[in-house]
Amino acid sequence: MQEDLVQPEEDIETQARIILNMIAISQNIEGNKRIGELWRPKKDDFYQVFKAEVAEKVYHNYEVVFASETPYPYANAGQISLLLGLSKPESFANSRIFPHGYQGLEEYLNPNITWLAWKFVEPGKRRGLAYNGLVWLEDRFVWFPKPWKLLPEE
Repeated sequence: MQEDLVQPEEDIETQARIILNMIAISQNIEGNKRIGELWRPKKDDFYQVFKAEVAEKVYHNYEVVFASETPYPYANAGQISLLLGLSKPESFANSRIFPHGYQGLEEYLNPNITWLAWKFVEPGKRRGLAYNGLVWLEDRFVWFPKPWKLLPEE
């Protein structure tokens, strides 16, 4: 059943914190590139995350934007702390960690998907290296960095 595949947000957050803290502490670029490859969406993933009327175009735009290199997360030296936010599309406007580009995206997204945005920061700081667009699909994370830039132009 489809309901059985929905992961509670607390579990998604815990799994994300484990991986992202490892990235912040390890400073292992090759390992981080491997994580980026593991998080790279497959074509079917676009149809789970985006509404049918834009999924194909978003997929093609993603392939063009990331043709030369798959994005990967990394933290700068000293950025060993993590700020993490989770949100469903209808709550993007209420989140302080999601970039402004997320506002208005809900009309293009599956409302049941939980999105993650995060920052690697120095301990006690709020500014740092910011990332967004990580989602949990059934059994793995998939990354759609800055998804508003992938939408078809109207």
